[in-house]
Amino acid sequence: LGRAKEMIYTGAIIDAREAERFGLVNKVVPASELRGAATELAQKIIEKAPLAVQMAKKSIHTGIRGGPAAGLAFEKHVQAILFGTEDKREGTSAFLEKRKPQWKGR
Repeated sequence: LGRAKEMIYTGAIIDAREAERFGLVNKVVPASELRGAATELAQKIIEKAPLAVQMAKKSIHTGIRGGPAAGLAFEKHVQAILFGTEDKREGTSAFLEKRKPQWKGR
């Protein structure tokens, strides 16, 4: 919080590396590598169960808007829902069979 206050109060301009060091950005890459880095990150997300990714996003936003208690309550609710999905069963089977899961989004 101290760094954020300093930046706000002083209007300090920081470069990309400093923003990365402060945790304001996830990763810094040269402009020539940006598309590849973004594609790589997107591919990692695409490989995950789509319902789980969707609900994780909603949980984060619920926590931001409603506070930690609301976020945790929503996460608990979502976990119960996701536990009954085809994708959960597929994920468990794939793990036990040591293969990549074939997500259905159901």
